[in-house]
Amino acid sequence: MKKRSLNKIIIYIAVILLSAIGCVYALIKHYTPLVSVVMPVYNREDLVARAIESVLSQTFTDFEFIIVDDGSTDNTPKILNDYASVDKRIKIIRNETNRGIPFSRNRGIQAARGTYIAQMDSDDYSVSERLAKSVRFMKEHPEVDALTGGIKDLTPETKNFNDLPENASGDQYTIFKKPGFYEVDLLFYNHFYNIPSMYKSSFVKKHNIHYKLNYKAAEDYDFWFQFVKNGGKFASLKDALAFIRFHNSNNTNYYDAMVSNSMEIHKKALSLFFKPQEEDIKFSYTVFEKCDLLKKMMAGNKEKQVIPQKYLQKYYNHICPAGKDFYMLVHPNWDAYLEKEKNDRYRQLETQNYAKVTEVETENGSHTITVFWEIYPAEKFIKRPGNDAKYYYLPDDQKLQVNHTFWTDHILLNIANKIACREAVYDCGEYVLSDDENQLIIKWKNYPAEEFIKDSNNIYHLQPKKD
Repeated sequence: MKKRSLNKIIIYIAVILLSAIGCVYALIKHYTPLVSVVMPVYNREDLVARAIESVLSQTFTDFEFIIVDDGSTDNTPKILNDYASVDKRIKIIRNETNRGIPFSRNRGIQAARGTYIAQMDSDDYSVSERLAKSVRFMKEHPEVDALTGGIKDLTPETKNFNDLPENASGDQYTIFKKPGFYEVDLLFYNHFYNIPSMYKSSFVKKHNIHYKLNYKAAEDYDFWFQFVKNGGKFASLKDALAFIRFHNSNNTNYYDAMVSNSMEIHKKALSLFFKPQEEDIKFSYTVFEKCDLLKKMMAGNKEKQVIPQKYLQKYYNHICPAGKDFYMLVHPNWDAYLEKEKNDRYRQLETQNYAKVTEVETENGSHTITVFWEIYPAEKFIKRPGNDAKYYYLPDDQKLQVNHTFWTDHILLNIANKIACREAVYDCGEYVLSDDENQLIIKWKNYPAEEFIKDSNNIYHLQPKKD
């Protein structure tokens, strides 16, 4: 009797142990990480290790790392396998052939199990606190669907992560874009940094948001635009979360596609509010053109309710004047409204730059102002006779007479900032003047660079282009 009882006890213990082991196995097998890091890679044997190390070195560890090998033909697959063999958080997905970034990102997103998805590129680098700061923010702000952060530049020569500049210091984060900023800004162009981004997996799946395979460039712009169309809410951290490798090594077809695709997406965005004309669609706008478009968008949004009207109004107030006393300044490096505030003090909208202004009317009917910046040297601007209400930057350090094939004019120089402008019309650019002042090269803002040579009468003549 005692022997049978002992056998029953042993059987019961064995059943309990097996059940416990089975439960633990099920938990491990079906464990869902909080974050899925998704990274496509193609022939990056020289840089991919640096990117992988930056993810594996995160202070936040509850993540899976999905790497989509897009048909690499170099040593990239071996590098991926070596890392996957020592860190089980890495999951490798392979495309049999090279299918491109949109296809590969979609495969990674479809495989992701995390509550949040973090973007990664194989030639960039995430700072160690990136995931920790992003997750903390997303938990504390459940209304936010997509988050980005600050970035720093990597030089093309930086190949080892030990060679990187110091990571962004500090443990705190700061929201540096007000709610509604990106929801409006993405209607014009993409300033929402892709690599330091994190977004809710549930939002993507609910609205079937994905990368369009027909976009070989600007695919990330279209991806974030889908968030806007579906009522997504955006935010940004001030801290630098990633180092980005900027380069211009793609072929011209890629950059042409980036421009055309961006304009196509932008046209779709404006079409949500009103029927845009051909002249409304541009790759970039002056602030004055942008303010005119915002007025049309606000008018259309009252009826269609595409996004909260307060977002458009706040964006408009940020860059466009509210009162009647302002100047429209056109500078070689920027355009801005200078709006009058209290005590005859003017503020350059979209900045915290303040100035005092004095006005002078010239004999030929032109109108000049001098802007006495509080933190920058004073600058002169001129309004030409006629209906143009803009004030154009007017350098006055040095004046040179120039004979061009199509015009004769004076070139005005700002020596400190190396800016050259034509006196008669607003064409400016950076310049180089030789030490003996015999050669003048102007890198025009909107035209190809040109070279001028001085003759014995101190007149500069355009030189023919060299083959």
